[in-house]
Amino acid sequence: FAFFAILSRFLYCTTIPSRISQSAIAELSNGSLKIRLLAKPGAKQSEITEISETFVSMRVSAPPREGEANSEITKWISNRIGIPKKSVSIISGFKCREKVILVVPGRKLSPTDLKLLLLPPEK
Repeated sequence: FAFFAILSRFLYCTTIPSRISQSAIAELSNGSLKIRLLAKPGAKQSEITEISETFVSMRVSAPPREGEANSEITKWISNRIGIPKKSVSIISGFKCREKVILVVPGRKLSPTDLKLLLLPPEK
């Protein structure tokens, strides 16, 4: 029984709906943006480590329990972009490392602009 519980959680967590674009950052028809995020909880500090073609990788300072890491992700992204926390929400992957984040910026923001805001400043 335990094997099937683990298998079903694995399948649930690794399947992203086909209606969602497979690019790391995409603009939706209503002007909002979608981020495919790969979370790595338990880090010393929250930061974006990589933006590839398919995922934005993020180290998260909060542990993965009781939604702490999810809350840290939405807080960090909203602070980085300069928008209210309520404008950033997780729409898929609540209990998984692979998440889909919806960003409603309230102003025109392209995927390229969002990428530049998320990346750490070059030294």
